[in-house]
Amino acid sequence: GLPLTRRAEQFLMKFAPSEIHATVEKKLMLAGKLGKWPVNRVITIWLFCQAFFLVLGIYFASRENFTNVEGILFVWAFVLFGAFLPFGYLDSLIRRRKEAITRQLPEVLDLLSISVQAGLSFDAAMRKLTERMVGPVIEEFKRMQQDVRMGAPRARALQAIATRCDVEDMYLFITSVVQAERLGTGMGKTLVNQADNMRERRRQRAKAAALK
Repeated sequence: GLPLTRRAEQFLMKFAPSEIHATVEKKLMLAGKLGKWPVNRVITIWLFCQAFFLVLGIYFASRENFTNVEGILFVWAFVLFGAFLPFGYLDSLIRRRKEAITRQLPEVLDLLSISVQAGLSFDAAMRKLTERMVGPVIEEFKRMQQDVRMGAPRARALQAIATRCDVEDMYLFITSVVQAERLGTGMGKTLVNQADNMRERRRQRAKAAALK
């Protein structure tokens, strides 16, 4: 960014509550934007939205015959709306990403289990998938491979995927893979079972959605 925007960011950050940094960081992680969107920039936009709606609220309130209390409540409602907007947008990104992960996971698991049954190791099968496919699950696998290359233990790198996605199906998949590695059970069988489970869960979700 320009020095001017950076200075504006630094100035506005003084007005940000201390706990907001962790909140925004978590939301960006779940939206798949951590590292792509600077946390301070998002907080600055959040503060700017509130300031903009504060001014807008004061402007509209001054044109109405409000009592003092009504005027304050009216302006406060505008500020709250300004505070909600950026988080509302991030929440919609998170929701869409979680849905995309839930949709993509069964297909990825099928391909992983086929590759492992064909004789590839789990790592080689994952590498093959990340070279040929795109999508949020693949992005997470790439990040996991990067973490392992940089020296992170594989179990921890896998568990980090589940934390970043926060999707029940992904938690189940990662837990079963980590357990299979720890107990030394066949990865092929584990992946086949997981792929079957995911397909069944997808069928049940589709049925529940149809009933609604």
